[in-house]
Amino acid sequence: MKRAIKILVILTLGILLTGCFGWPFKTAVDSDHVGVIREDGVTISEIVGAGRYGSTATFAKMTQIDVSSRMIEWEDPDLSTKDKQILGFKVGVQYRRDPNPESVRLMWEIFRREAIDDDALEALAWDKDLAVVCTCG
Repeated sequence: MKRAIKILVILTLGILLTGCFGWPFKTAVDSDHVGVIREDGVTISEIVGAGRYGSTATFAKMTQIDVSSRMIEWEDPDLSTKDKQILGFKVGVQYRRDPNPESVRLMWEIFRREAIDDDALEALAWDKDLAVVCTCG
């Protein structure tokens, strides 16, 4: 009977420490990421750089945002001048998320999908870059 109670207590503590208390064990943020810590699970409480962080808040969550540089290229091999001379055209654009805490906070509030998802950020960059390329000619 005493052994069953000890096992039950150990299991209960294990579940409480790992399941209910956010991420009590240290979570690493890579050097090319920033961490968005939300102590209540919703509101940003802190934006942190590379390192190891932990929290014992009940609903704490950390989301990592990649701030490394990315590159997209666009080309038109059949571009021609007014006098019908064919010339190729290629544009390369490098973009990244700004790691500044205020920029991350603003991006999180306005462009949350683009802040988290690399594909959504690339689609946004494509939309903006192609609009600039098309209006220059």
